[in-house]
Amino acid sequence: MLENLLDTAFQFKRVSSTLASSLFHQKEVMAVIARNIPGMGPWAGEKSVFDALADETAYLHETAGNIREGLFSLIDARINAVSYEMNRAMRVIAVFSALVLIPTLIGQTLGTNILSAPFTLYLWEVTAWTIISMLVVGWIFYRPGWLR
Repeated sequence: MLENLLDTAFQFKRVSSTLASSLFHQKEVMAVIARNIPGMGPWAGEKSVFDALADETAYLHETAGNIREGLFSLIDARINAVSYEMNRAMRVIAVFSALVLIPTLIGQTLGTNILSAPFTLYLWEVTAWTIISMLVVGWIFYRPGWLR
């Protein structure tokens, strides 16, 4: 249902826009007719009918405008929901990228020629420091709620 919600809302918005513009024209015509009917004479009994018709047309025009505004709100709400879900996905990708960056940099550094380096490291030490640094970075992202 949500996949064609925007299509349906856009179609209804188009129809309601057309309806609102038609009702605006009809409202103006009815107002002119109701104003121009004299209070005395052969049309005197019909003036109340045309006044009621003008009021009803104005009410329908206002209702069509409210429907249009409601559809705009619905479209905005759906776009915001999709944007929020996209932001969550992008945060997960950012966290994953930050975590993968650590072993990449360590592997890249160890892949260089360091024959005369003044330190000696064992593989378990490199692995332990890599895991500890990944856990620290993961905790940094977990604290503000990026992984919840």
